Amino acid sequence: HMAHARDKAGMGYTAKDGAMPEAVKQAEEADWKRKQAAEAREDAEKKAEEKLKEQTKELEKQQQILQVNARVKANADKFNYAGIEQKHNLPSGMLSSIDMQESRGNSRAVGPMTKYGAAKGNFQMLDGTAKRFGVTNPFDTKQAAEGAAKYLRFLLDKFGDIDKAISAYHAGEGNVERGTGIGPVNRQYVKNVKGYMAGVNGVEAGT
Repeated sequence: HMAHARDKAGMGYTAKDGAMPEAVKQAEEADWKRKQAAEAREDAEKKAEEKLKEQTKELEKQQQILQVNARVKANADKFNYAGIEQKHNLPSGMLSSIDMQESRGNSRAVGPMTKYGAAKGNFQMLDGTAKRFGVTNPFDTKQAAEGAAKYLRFLLDKFGDIDKAISAYHAGEGNVERGTGIGPVNRQYVKNVKGYMAGVNGVEAGT
């Protein structure tokens, strides 16, 4: 008897020219829309992920791979740049790259006179920066590498961004904070340092 009643109830709406009650129809439609939306979202996420992968590949292709010279390599070995980098938790190859970009490994390098004085040594330290990071003789590569490492660690902590840290090593942290004095020369400087880092770390071009 129950079964019969159920059948009757079930037949209640199918008998009328296959019309479903509005509520059922709406529920099914809503469900279908939800499914469609979920699929569209998944699709969009997949596409976004693929685009990101492509962009990363492109960026890597654009990344210059630059090689440091023999003098910088000799400095890195003699003064244990890798050890200093580890001690200050710096990215591998950063000191060699700055040494290369700043002085091409020349401990006697002196930059042009500026209002802050002349930059000196492998890491082209201004007197103020040298003093700040405990470098008494910027022409002493071992001392200068330690000082440069401390300064780079300070900049990485301050900006939380490797590009900004490299930019600030060149242009000064005040300029990076204010966004002033950051022109094509500074942008090229950042690009070069990252290129040398890629080279030091054995990144192959276009991979």
